[in-house]
Amino acid sequence: MGIEYSARIVVGLTKDELDDYFEGVEDVYQHVEDSGLYVVSPYYDADYEDCLFGVLVQRCYDYSYSEIDESKWSENVASAHKKFTEVTGKVGKLYLSTYGR
Repeated sequence: MGIEYSARIVVGLTKDELDDYFEGVEDVYQHVEDSGLYVVSPYYDADYEDCLFGVLVQRCYDYSYSEIDESKWSENVASAHKKFTEVTGKVGKLYLSTYGR
């Protein structure tokens, strides 16, 4: 088993900013998956308090890069903001983060 790193651009918030959204939830990861959001772990084996939760806008794969289609960038970000707000009831922020697994 190796540790791999890549990058994610997401519209989302941190666990602290979503405390009321997660109130009463026993399994945060399952709840996020069921809601169609992503967990963005900034380093391998990160506890969920250190993760971002949001809607994926763009990703690159392990130790690589990914071209961003500028013609669809604004549309993709707007769509991610809309979905995040619909799911959580909160306005997300745009993040670029490492992703460790």
